[in-house]
Amino acid sequence: MAKTGDTGSFTLTSLAASAPIAAGVANYLHVRSATGDIRIRLFSNNKEFESHAAGHNYTLTDRVFDKFIIEDMSGSNNTIRIWYGPGKYSPPGQDNVNVGNTVDVNLVNGSVTVNQSLPNEFLALPDVMAGAAVGTLAAADSESLEVLVSIPQSESFGVRIGEAANVGVTRGHYMGPGDARIFSLSNHELSIIRESAATGDVRVTVAKLNRVP
Repeated sequence: MAKTGDTGSFTLTSLAASAPIAAGVANYLHVRSATGDIRIRLFSNNKEFESHAAGHNYTLTDRVFDKFIIEDMSGSNNTIRIWYGPGKYSPPGQDNVNVGNTVDVNLVNGSVTVNQSLPNEFLALPDVMAGAAVGTLAAADSESLEVLVSIPQSESFGVRIGEAANVGVTRGHYMGPGDARIFSLSNHELSIIRESAATGDVRVTVAKLNRVP
């Protein structure tokens, strides 16, 4: 489907600067261009339900959202353009993309078949204890597209999550007791630290998702 929403090019000028975008009823989001790393936060009925570290040409599909926020993660001038809208999205220059256990990509000027299995797997990892120093939550993994992170309801405090250079007790994506989020993992190592008010380690549960987005 062709794009139906286009933010046009805009620039975020500092780390954590953000741009909220009302999307109507949307099912996909495509980062048409970005000169640095960004974070995408999806909302439905004013409630955030998903967050992804992303960059140029990143695409999310099969979601239902009515608002999104783009945050800068580069710390320098970041010029961004986002396409979004309802239904399915096919990147420009392709007739179609069919995804199954193998991927067939039919191009305008030829055909390429990638004979590689893309398993849909849920891999539970050992719990992570978030302490007073920044630690690794999940290492970058080209075979795992996303990671599911949750804070047990029994915990008393929350944590901050993000890339290592951008995480601190008052910086990074905040998650509190009972929260669960899916983060992009491919080529992005996630780091974690307990929130500033915590007096002890905070238990975090983690699972990798090996799946076609």
